[in-house]
Amino acid sequence: MQEVYITEEKVRQIKAQKATFNSLQTQFNCKIDIVDKNTIRINADNAFNEYILKDVIFAFGRGFDLATARKLIEDGEFFSIIDLGSIFKKKKQIYRIKARIIGKNGKTKLYIESVSGVKISIYGDTVAFIGTENGIHEAETAVNLIIKGKNHKTAYKHMEATHRKNNIQEKLNSIMK
Repeated sequence: MQEVYITEEKVRQIKAQKATFNSLQTQFNCKIDIVDKNTIRINADNAFNEYILKDVIFAFGRGFDLATARKLIEDGEFFSIIDLGSIFKKKKQIYRIKARIIGKNGKTKLYIESVSGVKISIYGDTVAFIGTENGIHEAETAVNLIIKGKNHKTAYKHMEATHRKNNIQEKLNSIMK
């Protein structure tokens, strides 16, 4: 049994998308129950299925749409989260950093997503990522620099350098096989 704590709003969305969650139950041979206004319980005979569904529901709870959260079912797709509330104590600081990560008209977030190939959700006091291991590393490089107060140009340069390095490494790995 796994339990996932998510916002009341997201629990309401799960109730509204009952058919989709029923298909997950069927696909993974498990039972997904709403325990209370913030808790989802997953029961399955297979612990791996519980673990995967816990990640899918947690990602949904951190602001991803269900289609994006379902990517975690695929091999090579991962989930990562940065808790801004543990870095900054004041809500005003968190708001400012979230605004910097999103950028004017969402351009910063979109650029980071396009270079890294990951999906980013900025929800509550968190920044969450779904993508490949290398892609998440690239996106986190940029986001962490923005969190540290670096300008966007510096964050982009470091992310792009990490992206190039990852591409070279992937090419070398494919040659070595």
